[in-house]
Amino acid sequence: MHTKKIGFFLVFFIVCTLFFAVKYYWYKQYRQPEGTYNHPVSIIVAVYKEKPWLFEKCLQTVKTRKDDELIVVLDGDNKELECIAKKYVDKLFILPHTGKRNALSYGIISAYNEIVVTIDSDTFFEPDCISNLIKPFSNEKIGAVSANQRIFNPETSLIRTFAN
Repeated sequence: MHTKKIGFFLVFFIVCTLFFAVKYYWYKQYRQPEGTYNHPVSIIVAVYKEKPWLFEKCLQTVKTRKDDELIVVLDGDNKELECIAKKYVDKLFILPHTGKRNALSYGIISAYNEIVVTIDSDTFFEPDCISNLIKPFSNEKIGAVSANQRIFNPETSLIRTFAN
C-alpha cells in the first residue's frame, strides 16, 4: 500500500514537471511584436467604494494617449468619486449598485473603439502600457491580450505577496 502512494506521487510529480516545462518553453518562444501599433482604445473603469486618492491616481495614469476613450461606470452613487471622474473621463455612467459585471457590461456596450481595455479602479499604468498592450493586435490572428500585473503594496496580505 505504501509503494502505491509513492508511485502515485512520483507520476503526479513527473506530469506536473512536464506540464510546467512545456508552458515555460512556449513562454520563451513568444516575441513581442516590433514597431508600433497605433489604434485608439476604449478604457473602462468600473468603480465601487474606492478610496478617492487611489481612484484619482488610477485615472491620471490611464489617460495618457489623446485618442483613447476613457469610460467610468460608478456602481452606486458616490458624489466624491463622481467629481473626480468628471475631471478625466469622456463618458461617465452612474448606475444603482448592481455589481462589477453589470457595470463592465454597460461600459463595453457604450464603448466606441474596437479595442476595449477593462481595468479595476485601483490600477496604475506605466506611461506606455497601453501602447505595449495593444502591439500584439498588429497580428490579425490575435483576438485578446492581457497584461502582467504588479500588486500595489504586496506586503499588506499573504495573497497579495504571492500574486506579485
